Amino acid sequence: MAESATKRVAKNISWLTAGNLASGLANFLAVIYVARVLGAADFGQLQFAMAFLSYLALLVDSGLSMFGMREIARSRQRAGSISLNLFLLRFAIALFVYLAAAAALFVVPLPAALRWLFLTVFLLLFNRALNADWVFQGLERMEFIGLAKFTAAAGSLVLIFLLVRSPADLLRVPLVQAVSGILVSAMVVGLLFQRLARSALSELSVSEWPRYLIAALPLGASLIMIQIYNNLDTIMLGFMSSREVVGYYNAAYQVFYVFVGLFYIWLSVAMPVMNRRFKDDLAGAERFITKYARLTALGFVPLIVLTFITAGPLIRLVFGAAYAPASAALAILIWNLFSVVFGSIFGALILIPAGRFNRYFYAVLAGAAVNFVFNFILIPPFSFYGAALATLLAEGTAASLLLFYAREVITLSVIGGVLRALALSLAGALACLLVFYLGGALPAFARLLAGAAAFAAVYCAAVLALERRFIFGFVREIL
Repeated sequence: MAESATKRVAKNISWLTAGNLASGLANFLAVIYVARVLGAADFGQLQFAMAFLSYLALLVDSGLSMFGMREIARSRQRAGSISLNLFLLRFAIALFVYLAAAAALFVVPLPAALRWLFLTVFLLLFNRALNADWVFQGLERMEFIGLAKFTAAAGSLVLIFLLVRSPADLLRVPLVQAVSGILVSAMVVGLLFQRLARSALSELSVSEWPRYLIAALPLGASLIMIQIYNNLDTIMLGFMSSREVVGYYNAAYQVFYVFVGLFYIWLSVAMPVMNRRFKDDLAGAERFITKYARLTALGFVPLIVLTFITAGPLIRLVFGAAYAPASAALAILIWNLFSVVFGSIFGALILIPAGRFNRYFYAVLAGAAVNFVFNFILIPPFSFYGAALATLLAEGTAASLLLFYAREVITLSVIGGVLRALALSLAGALACLLVFYLGGALPAFARLLAGAAAFAAVYCAAVLALERRFIFGFVREIL
């Protein structure tokens, strides 16, 4: 069984990596282009509206996608019935939330331009309602997720290049994203019901919708708490500071999200495996998660260290010199990746498969409370640097509690693997800094590439020397 699970993970991560790297590159290019065309002020205003959207999108989801994925992974023969009911339920919620938000926008005194920006951004709620990633994840058919994401991202990128040429085109950005996303999602849902999860209208059971909502409620509430310490700082900066400051802070966050996206590729292929293992083979689940956490440390700890030491040139290279103040925020935010990565392992791969939804909620609620308090304390004196520190404290609090609760379920030790990866990363960091020092006459782009290459060479050599048996054993399982 272990070999089968490993091969399945390898196949799915190959599909997801290809699709997500392609779509992630398209999305990142779109963000860079929009940030440069709109300028820091209008880019900050767009991100301000997107921050509100994220909360409404969580209301639309209400934990139903995570709940649905878990149910499908545990009972695939019911995939059609579960999918049909949850898609229609999510779309009904999206329609209600959009109309309620629109009514509120016309009651609240806002400038007309900002009101129309919010109304356009909120159209993305319907894209969220139709998103089918959770179904394919439960079925472990990740190729459809990768292809759908790339198609939507590529279409959006092309349209943004064609239609967004100046700050006057601000409204076109969310409109293009909504139209592209909704069209692709609708086609993917049609393909899903035609090929993988056939169902009939007789399986529609509106009377079951309240039961689904109640079962998913702790997960939905948990996602809202997570979103609070992900972007409450953006909202508070929007009220307490200038649009330019919001733009700087979100430029740093866009780089951070690239690495979070890479991790979620790695996380998503393990979630259905762990959901099945907790149902059928608890000892196998413990063996799998121990190996998974060790590999995760080897892969993501060096990314944190490398980004920390190259934050300045990386921000200037990607967004331009006008966004240079964002580099310090990135140097702080990147350490959140550690808490995101291991907190997700403890929560999404242990507590949720084990059915400990309430424990998961308590941990992220504590993180949200810490974020709320420290944003009020740190933003006034330190601006977006304080916001980054508040997020760091919040993520660390949540991850620590998730680890504490996860150990109630299975035995898990991650400290040794993390310390080993950190020590090897520091060796790579010394090589990178040496190249930076010796290559002072080179252009910034060349120094960045040379430093990253030196880091990778030293780190990979050290990993092969010290972790060869573990890595080769994993490769043999796949092959």
